[in-house]
Amino acid sequence: MSLVEVRAYDPEWPRTFERIRANVWPAVQHAAKSLEHVGSTSVPGLRAKPVIDACIVVASRRDIPHVVKAGKVLHRPRDNRPDLRDTSQRGALSVC
Repeated sequence: MSLVEVRAYDPEWPRTFERIRANVWPAVQHAAKSLEHVGSTSVPGLRAKPVIDACIVVASRRDIPHVVKAGKVLHRPRDNRPDLRDTSQRGALSVC
């Protein structure tokens, strides 16, 4: 069994998400409604795993291929939804 690292809230997490947004949003904005910081690191004051999770929000499933084409899909989770990884930051980008 592997250990899960949980840290005290880090005020740098929102700034890290903004750097991710600045890197990803220009590539997906044509097909996405928004890019949202989600998960435990998005809640001020909450202890969390130090992984920045973000969701590329699309209006419908028909928009997913356009977002995937713009980004780099590195793997598909079990539910077969595309999951884009931003390898420049410690985080995960999902298409929602």
